[in-house]
Amino acid sequence: MKDPLKYAFNLLKFRFRTEKELRMRMKRKGFSEEEINSTLDLLRQKGYLNERLLAEELAEKYHSKGVSPRKIGGILRNLGVGNGVVDETLQTLEINEEALIKIVEKITCGSKKLDKRTLRRVMNKFAYLGYNAQETFDFLKKYGFELDFSEFSE
Repeated sequence: MKDPLKYAFNLLKFRFRTEKELRMRMKRKGFSEEEINSTLDLLRQKGYLNERLLAEELAEKYHSKGVSPRKIGGILRNLGVGNGVVDETLQTLEINEEALIKIVEKITCGSKKLDKRTLRRVMNKFAYLGYNAQETFDFLKKYGFELDFSEFSE
């Protein structure tokens, strides 16, 4: 693909992207700095680069899966979204407890009692979603999940 604008539009048709993402992808594709800069300038002028919309779209996507606001912020910052936009986006997010309950219920097969193995699976899943151990234990306690400590005395 030799037309940098066409390539950028091809990337943008799937989802909003940051300038950082577009620049990196266009560089990888072999476009010159001059082509990249002029393409990004044109996209900026025409309103195709909107960090706020990108941040809101991705935050909603990850939030619906139970990802912690802290991890969503990290994802957005890694993509090149500015700190101000990230902070504004995260102000509206709360922990999606409904999604987390579904995750725990799936892992525990509906049981409220967690043995050592099941607790480890829940802890690993919550860590992957961006929650620390204290947040995980607080969540489990809040929703009435019990730890079976008889297996922990090994």
